[in-house]
Amino acid sequence: MVIHVDYARRQRTVEGHALPTKVGGECVPSYPDFASLRRADEAKMNGERTRTSTEIYPGDVPPEATTIERRISHMVGLDPRNIIVYDSGMGAIQNLLELEGPTTGTVVLHGVDEYARTKKYIEKKLGRQRGVRTPFVYTASIEEIAEGIESHRPDIIFLETVGNGPNVPVIDLDGFFAIDALKEINPFIIFDNTLPTPTLIPPRELLREGFRVAVIESGIKAYSRNGEMIGVAFVEDEQMLAELIDDRITTRRSPFTSQGRRLSDYVRGRRDDFDEKNLRTMWNSLQLAQACYEAQGDGSAFTVSHPNVGDHPNREYADLHFPGGASPLFYIQVTGAKTRDEIAMTLQDDPNVNALIEKGHSFGTRYTRVFPDPIGNVIRVSAGLEEADRIEELGRNLRRTLSAIS
Repeated sequence: MVIHVDYARRQRTVEGHALPTKVGGECVPSYPDFASLRRADEAKMNGERTRTSTEIYPGDVPPEATTIERRISHMVGLDPRNIIVYDSGMGAIQNLLELEGPTTGTVVLHGVDEYARTKKYIEKKLGRQRGVRTPFVYTASIEEIAEGIESHRPDIIFLETVGNGPNVPVIDLDGFFAIDALKEINPFIIFDNTLPTPTLIPPRELLREGFRVAVIESGIKAYSRNGEMIGVAFVEDEQMLAELIDDRITTRRSPFTSQGRRLSDYVRGRRDDFDEKNLRTMWNSLQLAQACYEAQGDGSAFTVSHPNVGDHPNREYADLHFPGGASPLFYIQVTGAKTRDEIAMTLQDDPNVNALIEKGHSFGTRYTRVFPDPIGNVIRVSAGLEEADRIEELGRNLRRTLSAIS
């Protein structure tokens, strides 16, 4: 595409069509004539995501959003038309959960182990405040998921492919889609694929033909590496896409202009680099979880939850499908006399451990983070992007320090 500029009139054209012009520091463009304005407005109303439709009023969707969607498409192997970016992961979750207008009598089936804010939105906002029924299932068990679907007959199913909770369950995807009641009931299925990232579970594997499926991610971890908030949805159904795009405008859930500019700088890496970072985080998590597991002894003081470690119920599935690690994080579940905070302080008081960890939230960070979760009697360990020698050293120190507790 060649943009021609008539410097005398300061008018840009593409293939003979006049483009809008931004005046001074304004982000809302002015059009050279009403015909151009009408064409842009029609493009927006038709749900098109082009430069024309996004520049007309950046308050709806800034043009940078289209750039981000295109760049993410290179990382996940999906057409940019099937990608919708949001201002945050929770923004994506809320827009998808609200897509079918859940109200009294609606049934939303969700997982026991899931992001705390997701659980709060489903159980409080939808459940207690709106009368939505919100039964939950243990997603490590296909049998329990199947029983939950058959008995509750949900309108919406919201599940994390790898659960961000103390048990870190992993869904057997082929087993899930083989559940007989799914096709009979035809619920709206939402998968949160944040933990495994598209590197381990490409959205294409989740967007199964014959099912009404959408996939979301909290992209701050894998895409911007905790540099900026971003939510991402992957959708192939045309009607669903159009409704979500319109809802994003109505709820103002698109990245705002300055946020979009920062994100378009963050989300510009190569696919192989994107995958390498995600795989390294998974591998580092597996090595640290194994070291901590070797320190748990008989489990009377604590146990370690990681899909590829010990007697985790999804160990066989995780080892087969994700031999390099199924999760960027794991949990130390406190079972004995020492409290969560006492164990956390033991780690902090050991200078050899303390020098190699950060204390804080999130994952996908540069260095490994330790977080004593106030919601449960657990400590979450999120592996960083460290090189192998630093991970080996941290693993040795964790094993030694935790062994003294057990």
